[in-house]
Amino acid sequence: MKMRKVIVFAAVTALAAGMMSGCGGSGQNKTSGSEVKAAGAEQQSGKKITLKFAHSIPSDSVISKDIETFAEKVNERCDGRLEIQVFADSVMGDDDAVIEQIGRGSYMMNYVDPALLKDYCPDYAIMFAPYLYDDVSEIKELAFSEFGEDLAQKCADAGITVLDNMSGYYGTRQTIATHSVADLSEMKGVKFRVPSTPLQIEMVKAMGASPTTVAFSEVYTALQQGVCDAMENPLSLIYAAKFQEVAKHVTMTSHIIAPDGIIISTDVYKSLDEDLQTILKEEAVSFAEYTTEHVLADEEAIKEKMEAEGVEFHEADTEAFKEACQVVYTKFPEWSEGLYDRAKKALGHE
Repeated sequence: MKMRKVIVFAAVTALAAGMMSGCGGSGQNKTSGSEVKAAGAEQQSGKKITLKFAHSIPSDSVISKDIETFAEKVNERCDGRLEIQVFADSVMGDDDAVIEQIGRGSYMMNYVDPALLKDYCPDYAIMFAPYLYDDVSEIKELAFSEFGEDLAQKCADAGITVLDNMSGYYGTRQTIATHSVADLSEMKGVKFRVPSTPLQIEMVKAMGASPTTVAFSEVYTALQQGVCDAMENPLSLIYAAKFQEVAKHVTMTSHIIAPDGIIISTDVYKSLDEDLQTILKEEAVSFAEYTTEHVLADEEAIKEKMEAEGVEFHEADTEAFKEACQVVYTKFPEWSEGLYDRAKKALGHE
């Protein structure tokens, strides 16, 4: 898919001076002090403000296309005052690198899961925890509950604003591997690719597999060369990345009904005129709604395509997987006391 290119400038008045207790960013800002001052001068003179939307999602996926639509809608409504340029396929770095830059005040955006914001608000990871939701509708319910609003505020105070409160549906995450892992015992010894997210590392350990950290852009080669035996992602992303070419078994573990959200530096966001902030928020919430519909429709079609390409599908013993994963909720002393129970209460699962 052709990447639409939009001219990129940016504006911010200052970098974050402090972090909220219990939350904090890390890493170094790639934007120099002189660039920050120049950007601030441009904003004050009324020149165009622009942002780079850099994400790791394959450009052929339905979500990537919806991100392009989001950028188009924002650009149209901002009438030349703010523009977004989209970069897919990790061309500007993996998610950790981009999030670090955003947290340090760079003029960038990303679409990420809440567990990746661990350095800004550790509690956010609960929204990405295994077997938390009963169905997709509960993502939005939790995101805009008092509980979800509180998490979003803590993250914003720590340096990163989630424009849609993590209300988007990224897909239900399944397991693709070189063999079936439908029975929990079949996970033993499996080299299971995970990102650097502690929650997913603990989840894979709980399943009995051996977590292997590999960047998403390197997973195809890792599966092909036997560096890893399995990985997990929604079917639409698995298919778009062509992992079915090097692994022919999908086990429907359905371990995470996954939310994602559009993020931006809090400093950059606050530096924008109020009407531009409103446009970004409104279009992000709208994006979460239509991409949820598109992903749901895409999942069944993708399964049929993969079967036609020789992929075997297996139904997991999800009750056994769910029971095994309960230990994950005890592995994070940095989480607020009673976090899991409060999340369940917000969903009416008491």
